[in-house]
Amino acid sequence: MKLHKILLIICRGGREVAVSTMSMKQQECAAGAGWFVKGEPAATRADDGLEIAYETLGPKGRTILLANGLGGRLYSWSPIVKDLAHDHRILTWDYRGMFGSGSPADPAHLEVPWHADDARAILDADGGGPAVLIGWSMGVQVALEFARRYPDRVAGLILINGTYGRPVQTAFQPLFRVPCMGKVLRELIAFTLQHPPVLDAAARICSARHLVEILGGTMAKIRGKPEIKAMYCQYSADVFGDDFENFLRLFQMIDAHSAIEDLPHLPHRALVMSGGFDMMTPAYQTRKIARTMPNARHVHFPWATHFVIIESTDKVIPLIRQFLDEAYPPQHPSHNAHCC
Repeated sequence: MKLHKILLIICRGGREVAVSTMSMKQQECAAGAGWFVKGEPAATRADDGLEIAYETLGPKGRTILLANGLGGRLYSWSPIVKDLAHDHRILTWDYRGMFGSGSPADPAHLEVPWHADDARAILDADGGGPAVLIGWSMGVQVALEFARRYPDRVAGLILINGTYGRPVQTAFQPLFRVPCMGKVLRELIAFTLQHPPVLDAAARICSARHLVEILGGTMAKIRGKPEIKAMYCQYSADVFGDDFENFLRLFQMIDAHSAIEDLPHLPHRALVMSGGFDMMTPAYQTRKIARTMPNARHVHFPWATHFVIIESTDKVIPLIRQFLDEAYPPQHPSHNAHCC
């Protein structure tokens, strides 16, 4: 059964900054999340006719295309968006099979190349030129695939907390590979998808309020950033609902994808960031991207986890700003510039 939806408007500093359709549980999450931002909703058709939902912020011009982590949405980029939306065009989208986008009848159409093609369709629909792609987690693989397929549409790559491919093989192995761990995780995902009662139980357990408190709340206290708990709460409300089955199928698809052979042939300037305590995409995978790409710079945050964007915002934003200034020629300030 679909979750009951309500409209929630979040205000900050007397200005409306976010309008979102949320469930009752999501409303509860958002109560402490005044930092979330929301763009203007839009939609376009993919090459296979599927509807792809996306959001836009900022004035036309210097374009940034945000490739989300698996299950992530615009709110996970909030610190970056708040800083950049007044002088950049920002686009992001719901991956096919998730949230506002359509779900393909053929599961093969969830493979990574389809997501890269969806990104191109969004750029076409928005009418923008080459974009700087910023990918986080799964979005790193999507960005690399996009750069391989559409090299002339890329002004630069910023790759955060991600790997070049097959993430299940190295997940939960932050320092070194553990024999058979990847195989166990793959079989666990497959077993869950094949048994609906297990799928439902897993969704209920992962979205339980006490688990949100333990994981999100504890990390928020350690880092001194309450927004971490709000983000984890929102993430669990989004993912462990109607789209949980496709969430796991997407895990299978990104684990079947690898861009390792393409990395030496991608000429684009790239900024690659990793976290020393990243359990999902270990830093040794991210370092390999930077070592293999010919024009990549690697920045490591030794005390960060999979959420460098939020945990190290004060360091990440200047790095991104510098990269963008180098990627795009100077422009006169836009008279219609506005921020979220």
